[in-house]
Amino acid sequence: MKRTDFYHAYKLLDNLACQELTAAMRACGKDSAIIESEEADPVIIVGAFKYSPSSEDIVVTKVVLDKSGNHVEIYGKPNNRWSEHEERVEYIESGYIEYIIDAIPLDDDNVKIRDFDKCVETAAEIARILCLYNPSKRAQI
Repeated sequence: MKRTDFYHAYKLLDNLACQELTAAMRACGKDSAIIESEEADPVIIVGAFKYSPSSEDIVVTKVVLDKSGNHVEIYGKPNNRWSEHEERVEYIESGYIEYIIDAIPLDDDNVKIRDFDKCVETAAEIARILCLYNPSKRAQI
């Protein structure tokens, strides 16, 4: 049976979101961004810590850019409030990175963190994946 490889398409979108998160941190101009504050609503994602048995709701507390400027580490604590201990998030469910990007404090709202060429390339790859299921649609894209 032929089927569409949605997993690969989601991974492409998540990779693009990770690149935009890194670009947002660079645009922030700091090595770390504190996301959690008393005034703002918390950023809640679904993910897992290193020794978590499964995914859970996590309140993001900070995002840290590494020394090379190419990778970020995300820290948080469980949303169920049983622990106030901050840990590094090891896994994030698909589609939640965008919430973290929106919460990063940028001084200028006009900062562009989107790499247009990379967006077009990713969209074309996703279209190719989705058309593998129905090759007759390939010519229309």
